[in-house]
Amino acid sequence: KTTKQLADELEQLRSRLAELEEAEGQRKEAEDALRANEAKLRLVFQTIPEALYLIDRDSGRIVDVNDAAVKMYGYSREEWLSMNNTDVSAEPDKTRQATEEIPRHIPIRYHRKKDGTVFPVEMAVGTVELEGQHLVIATGRDITARLEVEEGSRRQNALLEAINQLFRESLKCDTEEEVAKVCLAVAQELTGSAFGFVGEI
Repeated sequence: KTTKQLADELEQLRSRLAELEEAEGQRKEAEDALRANEAKLRLVFQTIPEALYLIDRDSGRIVDVNDAAVKMYGYSREEWLSMNNTDVSAEPDKTRQATEEIPRHIPIRYHRKKDGTVFPVEMAVGTVELEGQHLVIATGRDITARLEVEEGSRRQNALLEAINQLFRESLKCDTEEEVAKVCLAVAQELTGSAFGFVGEI
């Protein structure tokens, strides 16, 4: 080879080396950005106040949970990672079906804590693909207190309606005996017991 040919080849090698170094720099920048994004996502994942679960869609295996799930259910993170989503469900058939169908919102599903306590959970569900794995991502909120408030409100409204009914019906009565019969009938309707009305007042 002539000196010019060698010089041209050397220049091509230098140019190719510069391209490779630039590509390597871009790859490192992309990896750094990816690591930074993963750290941000991990922070968000851990700080969401609702229980958050990542579930393998094919097997139902728990892939990850956040600290709120650990606290709400009483299982350690290590225990979670050895479980399937049906292991914490008090309705495993419905849970399997939801894992297949992916409803966006589940207004109420009953789950079981480590201590055996069954409690109501409201869930939001979606899917994500991560590193080639099809995952279900779900949030769960314990709605025990909300349901208790709703039940208390329902009972209060039923009691007020029963009192109104008593007043209306008693105005039609001519004797105390008729009033007593009306009271007993309303109490039975409200509580299912002739003696339960006393406890409602």
